[in-house]
Amino acid sequence: GGPCLTKDPHIFASTLNKNSIKDDFFVNSRNVNESMFSFIFESVSGELNRINKELSNSNLLICGLGFKGHPETGDLRNSTSIEISKLFKNKVNRIYGYDAVANNEEIIKYDLVPFDISNGFKNIDIVLFLNNHKSFENINLNAMLNSLNKNPIIFDGWNLFDWKEIISVKESTYLGLSLNKSSIKV
Repeated sequence: GGPCLTKDPHIFASTLNKNSIKDDFFVNSRNVNESMFSFIFESVSGELNRINKELSNSNLLICGLGFKGHPETGDLRNSTSIEISKLFKNKVNRIYGYDAVANNEEIIKYDLVPFDISNGFKNIDIVLFLNNHKSFENINLNAMLNSLNKNPIIFDGWNLFDWKEIISVKESTYLGLSLNKSSIKV
């Protein structure tokens, strides 16, 4: 999908245009990146519909709010996680946010309720892992899954976890950018 920094494709395209080179590659690559926001929303919404669970009654936890997880940053400006949270705003019961680096004041500034995953994932229906912070490697999957609400959805945008392990521990759905696996029977 091209550069992850939102400004870079526009800078590259502008440089090409100034030199009379017509090429939409950089702008198109940015469009691919930005289309992933709605892709994630639609994937989660579609799965909730499939398992007969209401989006409006679901609690969402977004893990990894910083622009990048590795190298580590707590910078939430232009973060894809924040853009994705906007798609869920006013459509879910509550949106929680967790980041290993960003502070609670910063999380609140983006209309998210700070969440401490060290206490488990209680009352959460949907978890989106949207960056690759090293701390996610220390999550005890059994404890995480067993503390989630019934029939949870885990979206793993960075392939941090083994989908087979997730859906075998608890009836759940594992979603990725190109994968949808579920052990939930409907």
